[in-house]
Amino acid sequence: MKRALSASCHCGAVTWSLAERPDKLVRCNCSLCRRVGSLWVHAEQAGTELSYAPEKVVKYAHGDKTLSVVSCAVCGNTTHYEGLGEYADRCAVNATMADPAELDGIPVKHFDGAESWQYLD
Repeated sequence: MKRALSASCHCGAVTWSLAERPDKLVRCNCSLCRRVGSLWVHAEQAGTELSYAPEKVVKYAHGDKTLSVVSCAVCGNTTHYEGLGEYADRCAVNATMADPAELDGIPVKHFDGAESWQYLD
């Protein structure tokens, strides 16, 4: 099956692809996202194909431990997050890993993860 959008970290140890082109990208201003400069595509894990060897990533769960932020242990890129516990079906990939031309035309929504937990636009 042809995937709609694919990307990899800088060294290629972590890759992801999406079954469908996203309808939006999400820029969050929470304490983590603003530091890593992520641009998220939220997707159920069933529609997201992730590929990495467990020893090639570092996982970080903070706060309420509902998600694990995954970064490449080789090049350091934050690649995606995986939901934990009751949120295990949730996932988001970091679209900054994709070729910028592939993201043309996809609107960016701004999410206030620091204060209100609402979209700002």
